[in-house]
Amino acid sequence: RIPGVTSETCCKVMLGCYNGGFVLRGPMRRSVEGFMDGYTHGIKAGDTEWAFIGAMCYGWAFFASGCQITAVTEAKFAFYEEECRRFRQPPSVSVVFSIYRQCCLSLQGKTPNPCVFDGKAMREKAALDNFDPESSTYKQTLRDMSNLKMMAACIFRDMEAMESIIHILKTWPDFDILVCRGYIRLLWVAFGCFELTRAGRGKCFLALGKKHMKWFQNGGRKGNPNDHVASLCLQAENKQTKKNYDTAIKACSDLGILHMEAFMNERCGLCQLERNKQDHAEAYLTKAIALYYEWGATGKVTQMRRQHEFLGHWRRGA
Repeated sequence: RIPGVTSETCCKVMLGCYNGGFVLRGPMRRSVEGFMDGYTHGIKAGDTEWAFIGAMCYGWAFFASGCQITAVTEAKFAFYEEECRRFRQPPSVSVVFSIYRQCCLSLQGKTPNPCVFDGKAMREKAALDNFDPESSTYKQTLRDMSNLKMMAACIFRDMEAMESIIHILKTWPDFDILVCRGYIRLLWVAFGCFELTRAGRGKCFLALGKKHMKWFQNGGRKGNPNDHVASLCLQAENKQTKKNYDTAIKACSDLGILHMEAFMNERCGLCQLERNKQDHAEAYLTKAIALYYEWGATGKVTQMRRQHEFLGHWRRGA
């Protein structure tokens, strides 16, 4: 602490730094704990608005950077939900933490459909019914829910979900004042667009995917390491070569973006399967399932074991 600097000032400066320069010039993972500290300082200062902005930023940074999903993760989001009630925050704030919790549960395979956020943490229709459909809070809640549902749809390869969610998210401007939230939206929409294009769902998706890829390329050229990694991953999806995937996988590994490293390994493995390169495919897919397990997406691990016979008896450390 700096003498004479209040907790309120400390909170606002921390959140400004971690949502700005730190995220734009360093790995997003480094901002995760900083956002939690911002919440703590905000509460100490009695500034609950800024405190919960910090808590929400923590969640977006958590999912954007691929932090490990554990029982502690859900407990943290449940704690913030309870704090919202204690400090009488509006439903538009508390619902964000319900969305975070349900996303964790979906990735862990604890819901029948991981791309529909209906489970222990929330029921998506009931959550949206709390708001006037014409209000900004309804639209913002739908956006926030759709951001993480889009990630789940891409990871679990649900093309129907991808298409419907893209139609919701494409109406929002590229820029987002919460950098990590915008990163998730643009990245996973682009992944979905390239997947839908290959499936013959329409050339309009390709244009949108390339638009988002250009956004990340521009950010990467300006020195943003997160955007640089995202651009390499999208280039690999747009031009599916083993070399492009290997470059993207290494970049994800170097920056510690666990879920993206898993996703790129899986995508490369599937590409090798389509080209009848079984040995290469098995190597990449085996790496992918291990990384998904490490991330905490046990629902995805179960899906991969069912889809690929050679993974049926996969065990951690085997």
